[in-house]
Formats: sequence, C-alpha cells, structure tokens
Amino acid sequence: MKPLGRWRDESGMLSIDIGAVTLCLLVTVLFYLAAFRPLRVRRTDAAVAVGQLVQAESRTTLLDGQCRRATLHLNRFENECPDTTLKLEDIAQLNTRLDALMQLAQRCGLSIDGVQPGQGQPGRYFDVTSIELAAGGHYEEVVTFLRELHHTYEDISVQSFALKVEGRDVSGKVGCTFDLAWYTRKEDGPVGG
Repeated sequence: MKPLGRWRDESGMLSIDIGAVTLCLLVTVLFYLAAFRPLRVRRTDAAVAVGQLVQAESRTTLLDGQCRRATLHLNRFENECPDTTLKLEDIAQLNTRLDALMQLAQRCGLSIDGVQPGQGQPGRYFDVTSIELAAGGHYEEVVTFLRELHHTYEDISVQSFALKVEGRDVSGKVGCTFDLAWYTRKEDGPVGG
C-alpha cells in the first residue's frame, strides 16, 4: 500500500488508495441513511399530513356553510311560525272532557250511542288517551262535528272515523264511529304542558 501523501506512481498515473475510497463510500452511504433518507421520509409524511389537513379544512368549511344555512332556515321557520303554546290538561279531567265531547256532538245534531275511553299511553312529552265516540246523524251534522271538534279542542285529534248506513235507510242518517286521541299533560311533567 502506498502512502496517501503520494499522488502519482512511477508511471505518472494517479495512485488510488482502495481503502480510502471504500471508507469514503461507506461514510457517504451511512450519512445518506442516517440523515437524508429519514429527512426525505419525514418530508413525504409531512406532505401527506398537509394534504389530509387541507382536505379536513375543506370539509370543515363545507360543513360550516351547511350549518349556517340550516341555522338560517331554522330561524326563518321559527319567525314564520306563530306561537302555538298549547296548554294540555291533566288526565284527571277525563270525565269533564268526555262530557264536553258529548255536549259538542249533541249541539252539532248528533245522537250519542256511546263513549268509551281507552287506556292512556305515555309519551316522551305528553300522554295520549284514546276515546271512541259512537253517534248517529246526518252527514252534514258529522261534518259540522268534525269542524267544531277541530276548532274547539286543539288537544284532540281524529285518528279515524267510519260512516255506515243501515240497510235501505233513505232518511239520510248515518251511523258513525270516531277514534279520537286526547293529548294530556304527563303525570310527572310541568304544569304548563
């Protein structure tokens, strides 16, 4: 092996020290593996993370716009709707309500054949009690009763009703059955309904 200080050999050619070249290559490879490669991997990971962040920001902007539009629609809806606070009665008023229903039907010209309250069904915000009302009268009287029921008792809805004519009855009278739902205040709910 020739000393490193000597650059040319006897023939005038440059002398190369294989050990030194190997050492330089080894140092270069180790430097690449220790410094540049992890930096390049981190840079690639950072680029992926930035891309995901941009996508998330874009989605957030989109959702924010949708939320603002939904809030505007809700505010517009709340401003357009009248204040319809409905005071619900307590189930203890059932007999009073049944009597009032029968009086309303009679005022409309119907003859009462029967009134049967059903079992109350608890709900999340109110309870519902079914009421079956059987009556008879002319078709116009049935229509009048339905209209007056709607205007007089907002806490009662008509679930269904059936009309029937007995045989060859030409008097124009019909038998009718109304399935009603009476919405009442929850037993453990607030007094205001």
